[in-house]
Amino acid sequence: MTYNEFMIESLTKQLHQGETLLHPIVARQETLDGLENVFLGFTENFLLILRFSGKTIVSSERRPLDIKSVKITKQFMGGEYKINICFSQDSPLVFYAALKPLAYKMQKKNLPEFIQFLEEKSSNKNGNDLKSIDGIKIRRQYFNTILIALLMMIPTVYLFIAVSQLISDGKISADFWTDTAIITPVIAAMALPFVILSFLNRYVFGKLVAVINEKGIYLENYFLSWNKIEQIHYIPHGRSRSSEMRKLYTRAVFTVKNDFGKDFDIKVNFFPLYAYFKIKKWHPEIKSKLDKTDIVIFALVPIVAILVFVIEMFVKR
Repeated sequence: MTYNEFMIESLTKQLHQGETLLHPIVARQETLDGLENVFLGFTENFLLILRFSGKTIVSSERRPLDIKSVKITKQFMGGEYKINICFSQDSPLVFYAALKPLAYKMQKKNLPEFIQFLEEKSSNKNGNDLKSIDGIKIRRQYFNTILIALLMMIPTVYLFIAVSQLISDGKISADFWTDTAIITPVIAAMALPFVILSFLNRYVFGKLVAVINEKGIYLENYFLSWNKIEQIHYIPHGRSRSSEMRKLYTRAVFTVKNDFGKDFDIKVNFFPLYAYFKIKKWHPEIKSKLDKTDIVIFALVPIVAILVFVIEMFVKR
């Protein structure tokens, strides 16, 4: 059985009497833990979702087509389409679908038809225009890796120079503070690009991921009213969409209650840490949780580096 045949057969088994399978495709669904392979298809009134591994169906779901808004964007890398669906009474769904995946020849024909059918079921085909919404613009932080490296490097360099001067003669020099005054220009030279990049990172570069104002948080295809947010869980690092590359990114998971009383989680990738602290400051009544493991590790790096340096110097003596 080919993969095309496996997809059609698996989706057909989910049909109820009188239903017809429309526009089946293969995609990847974004979840809180990463990405899952899925088969998608429509009936006249439902979206069918089959999660699979290899040629084994893991789980299935039927979503009524009560769609509030849809946002389709073509990704710059990989040529995938990001399909962001906001439902009236249920949690939003995000899928990534390629036009020409291996082993699924019908995808080239079916994916445009799938997107067209989906957009016809929604009155809003563009989601939220974040650029035109008044409020604080929250951007993806492109320079975070460089900034973190600089942040760790500045105290590390200072401590290296200071410790080396302290123990170069096997004793603390009486003129230590005079000697270490030469470090100041070095620190200033390293701090300047940190300040400049921090400004550019927050206010100039980076794709908009959210807008925050007095009403709530606007995402690209969803609006989180302040009184509907029950908790925000911030994870400084997570796995990228491409599990093969294992890149790191920040993310926030909002637990919200919709107008119909349903609780669900919404994950916002590349949500910056400073925005998390702004939310905590402005709305302390919202429960918050910050994963601190990676932060502690970063803080310990300069200390460990100095300890290793000191030990090596004493061993050489």
